[in-house]
Amino acid sequence: MPSELRTKIWDAMAYYADQLKLKDAEILDIGTAGDELRPDGKPGGNYRFFGEGNKYRTMDVDPVFKPDTVGDICNMPMFDESYDLIICSQTLEHVWDFKKAIKEIHRVTRRYAIIDCPFIYPYHPEKEFGDYWRFSITALEKLAKEAGFKKVEMLDMGILTIGPMEK
Repeated sequence: MPSELRTKIWDAMAYYADQLKLKDAEILDIGTAGDELRPDGKPGGNYRFFGEGNKYRTMDVDPVFKPDTVGDICNMPMFDESYDLIICSQTLEHVWDFKKAIKEIHRVTRRYAIIDCPFIYPYHPEKEFGDYWRFSITALEKLAKEAGFKKVEMLDMGILTIGPMEK
């Protein structure tokens, strides 16, 4: 049975999938560790919300999780404005240079970004990476604006959506 937090995240993803109504979009899901498998056997549990009719890809720093792209969120191996939507769910708390990560998300997205991370949540380091930060809704909003995002919407529990892009 999924946790209350995971259920809220899934509800938010369903909400944004309905609001954005993306078709033929390029979507990147960052930090896929521990996610459910897609129909092709790769990780990426958000596929069920955004995958149909879209090109859905995953990126993780650790190749053991079999992402489509192995890469560091602070130095993404993608061109500017490569994706219509970037999803960064439950990942920023594991990134030491979170400001650079948010700037990279801004650089690589053309239209939208969904970012969520815990605020009140147990310490949960992984074998390969730490657990460094907690972010309030106010902090996430300010970080997004400092990175260059213009339009920011917050849901409760710290889910941030950005867009449409106004570069």
